[in-house]
Amino acid sequence: MIRLFQTTSFVLIAGLLISCDPCRNLDCLASKYDFEFRILDAESGLDLVFGPNAQFKAEEFRLYSLQGNEQVEYVLQPLFSPYYEGDTTFYAEVIPPLGPVFLSYPNGKIDTLVLSYTQYDTECCGRITEVRELTRNNSEKFNDLWQILEFSY
Repeated sequence: MIRLFQTTSFVLIAGLLISCDPCRNLDCLASKYDFEFRILDAESGLDLVFGPNAQFKAEEFRLYSLQGNEQVEYVLQPLFSPYYEGDTTFYAEVIPPLGPVFLSYPNGKIDTLVLSYTQYDTECCGRITEVRELTRNNSEKFNDLWQILEFSY
C-alpha cells in the first residue's frame, strides 16, 4: 500500500511539474533567411520576368555570394503569387549568410544585395536569426522583408 502511494505521489508530482513548463505547447518562430521580390520596369512598372511583358527568363537569374574564390549559390526560385494577377515572384533564401549577395541578370547586369541580420536568444526556442533589412546597390533600402520587394530595372 505504501509503495502504491509513493508511486502515485511520484507520478502526480511529475505530472504537475511537466504541466508547468511554459515552453511545452509553444509554437516557436523559425529563423528567417528568405525574402520574395519582383523585377519591374522602372518607367512602366510592368513585371520584366513573369507575365505577358517578360523580357528575361527566370531560370537565367542567379543568386550567390563569394567565399574566397568560390561562389556559393543560394535558392532562387519562381513562386506563384495570387496577389499579382498570374504573375510570379522570386523566392530567395540566403543561408548561410556570407556577406554581400549578388543577383546576376541574364544580360550580365549584377545587383549587390547587402542583408542585415538580427539574432536574439529566446527562452524556449533557442537562437533566432532574421533578415531585417536589405540594401540594393547601396541606394535602395527595404525594411519590411515580410512583403514582396520590388526591384526597379
